[in-house]
Amino acid sequence: MFFVVVTIRSLAWTLLSVATVLMHLMALMTSYWLIGPLEELQEGDEAIYVMDNNSTAAYSEVGVLYSVSLGIFTRCQNVYSPSGLNDSSCMTYVNRLLDLPSGFWVIMVILYAFGLLILAVTAVGAVLSICKRTLFRKSIFTLSAFVQAVAGLFILLGLIFYPFGWGSEAVQELCGDGAAPFLPKGCGVGWSLFLAIGALLLTFLCSLLGVQAEFATASDKVEAKVMQDKRIVCVL
Repeated sequence: MFFVVVTIRSLAWTLLSVATVLMHLMALMTSYWLIGPLEELQEGDEAIYVMDNNSTAAYSEVGVLYSVSLGIFTRCQNVYSPSGLNDSSCMTYVNRLLDLPSGFWVIMVILYAFGLLILAVTAVGAVLSICKRTLFRKSIFTLSAFVQAVAGLFILLGLIFYPFGWGSEAVQELCGDGAAPFLPKGCGVGWSLFLAIGALLLTFLCSLLGVQAEFATASDKVEAKVMQDKRIVCVL
């Protein structure tokens, strides 16, 4: 028989599960994992950027400041003109997985993507849990919570491999020859990496909330309303 069961804890778990997947996607696809040093254009230098119509233009004005940010798949050049005209130009710098500048980043992407994939499956399960509480005679809440914890471990391993790639040629070109694993030298850590770490913490929080959602939806209040043949059950 079809029932819709919603509690505060199950609703929080569902919304947080979906939001966490979106945060991981945003972190993985943005270009602000490493932020290069702010530099000033010298005479004869040019800063190339891409305009809205996909044509390219160049800043050659002496005194223009620019910095380059590097993501997993994309990089951006941010230009800050004294005239107040600021621009950002982003592009994909790899065409396939093996084009990544470091083998450590290849491992990182594989682990991160696998963790994100199974995390996305649990997000779908979280949405379905509103009207279906079991899957193969197992609680969808505890099953999803376990898978979320496993996904978090894969993503954690991926993030651990990421700073090992800071010794690659591409990072040294951006940050300086002294860049090494866990030492980005002249670069700063960007908000994309912090977003990934925050999403990772939320992943483990989702795992804990999934167990709590199981307790909430199996409470005596919920069972009493189900026994009364109420098709929609909402419990605080």
